[in-house]
Parts: sequence; C-alpha cells; structure tokens
Amino acid sequence: MRRPLSTRRLRVAWIVAVAADLLQIILFPILAEGLASPLDVGLDALVFAILCLVIGPHWAFAPSVIAEVVPGLDLAPTWVVAVWIATRGRRGDRGGPPEPRHADPGQEIRPGR
Repeated sequence: MRRPLSTRRLRVAWIVAVAADLLQIILFPILAEGLASPLDVGLDALVFAILCLVIGPHWAFAPSVIAEVVPGLDLAPTWVVAVWIATRGRRGDRGGPPEPRHADPGQEIRPGR
C-alpha cells in the first residue's frame, strides 16, 4: 500500500492539476502554435515533475503525458483525472475523532490506577 498523503500535499496536487488543465483547455488553444507547442510541452513536463515530487510517481501520469500530444485529447482534464486516480484512498489525516481505546478483556481493572 502506498503511503498516506497529508492534506497539504493533496491540496497542492489538486491545485497544480486543475491550474494546468484550465490553462491547457482554455488559454493554450488560443495561443497554440500547433501539436507540439513548446509552452504546452513545457507545462506538461513541469506538472509531471511537481506531481511526482508532491505525491510520488504513479502510473496514472503516463497516460496524461501521452494524451497531451494526441489532437483532441489534450482538451480533456487529463491531469485532474491522473491526480484523482493517484490519490484515491491515500488521505492520511482523515479528521474526525480518534478511535476509542478499549481495555483488554483479560486485563484486571484496579481502582486508583
């Protein structure tokens, strides 16, 4: 099982993924030079590196990188989907009350201790 992630790391990963997808879906098609826009490729490389540092390498990042060079697929939120897949079930600090501690059924309880 992969290590749990702190709320801060999860938040950073989601912010990076959402920002990258918004830039690639809304802004870059207006400014794009073509299939291999240096700006688009640079952003993908930067997002990949940041996500690997923040949440660790994950197989879900590979399809995101590949999808960015396929015409039409680069307009899907691939980084958001990749972060969702990579972080499922890895939240470490769930919040909420701690689990109650129960005495061992075989343990004798003595008053005053």
